[in-house]
Amino acid sequence: MLDKYQKIIYKKFPQSSWLSNREHLEHLFEWTTLYRRNLPVFVEHYLGINLHWYQIIWLYLLNIHITTVIIAGRASAKSFIIAVFACAKCILYPNTQAVIVSGTKNQASLIVKEKIQKELMPRSENLRREIARIKTNTHDIEVIFRNGSSIAVVVGNENALGYRSTLLIYEEFKILLSQSDYKALKHADGALTDEEYEETRLKRAEFREKINELEAELESLKIS
Repeated sequence: MLDKYQKIIYKKFPQSSWLSNREHLEHLFEWTTLYRRNLPVFVEHYLGINLHWYQIIWLYLLNIHITTVIIAGRASAKSFIIAVFACAKCILYPNTQAVIVSGTKNQASLIVKEKIQKELMPRSENLRREIARIKTNTHDIEVIFRNGSSIAVVVGNENALGYRSTLLIYEEFKILLSQSDYKALKHADGALTDEEYEETRLKRAEFREKINELEAELESLKIS
């Protein structure tokens, strides 16, 4: 159902525009709503990327929950799903600022270079159309979409603090905790003041709380 504003928005477009036709615009709203509520359908139908059943479940959960943590083994296509999810959200929601935080610089660059550029784009003509340009230089790794959205991939350290996001993805979540161990040791030795360590302390507490919750849940599944 369209609200009163959506019903008349077609009048805002020039007569020469495809969207000036009320029926066309209503179809656009319907398809957008369908895709936003069913992200795996969008990936398979619009992007033309075939998914395994477990990948469909992952994408659905990632889309409907504010926070989702996935525990998976090697060769389970985690980076592939991260790339697909980020691209789909950026296309469906204009001006999305997606930031993917990885453990190392090399790992961070692989999301864009290997997954988006080399794997997804050759398989999807529509994805190639949606992407305006890709930056993969030494300092910036970013995918820029034509609708104003972007995907920035950064290493989980102090250099990432200036990035702002509407979609935040941690790859190798547990590694990010271990990477702050050095600062914890420096603080314990007195090389860092309480003020200098405070931001790291809060972030470590957040990571540790989430990891403990997940490990407890995993243990309960083993017992049952």
